[in-house]
Amino acid sequence: MNAQNRPAGINATPLLENATWCVPDYDALLWERYDEIYHLFNPGSGQTHIINDPAYEALKELSKQPDNMTGLLVRLELDQEPEKVTKHFRRLLWELDQLGLIVPVTS
Repeated sequence: MNAQNRPAGINATPLLENATWCVPDYDALLWERYDEIYHLFNPGSGQTHIINDPAYEALKELSKQPDNMTGLLVRLELDQEPEKVTKHFRRLLWELDQLGLIVPVTS
């Protein structure tokens, strides 16, 4: 995927919210849980990340079925207070995208 298809930054709100996201190689990711956080090794990039529960749940759901932000919020049952959650979730998607853990689905 080239840089032209990726969000230009956290302010790329329409793309972040409307894009359908997937985890390109979830089965290759190596997880280790420590209390409330996960250590995640991505063999594709050679990087290790510290992931919290919301990020882990988002990655797990997107590995089962690609979805856009609204659909993912519903699946995670976080759509009860959309204004409060949307800002933080938009940031989460942006960060996961920047780390290369999720990618927009292109048709």
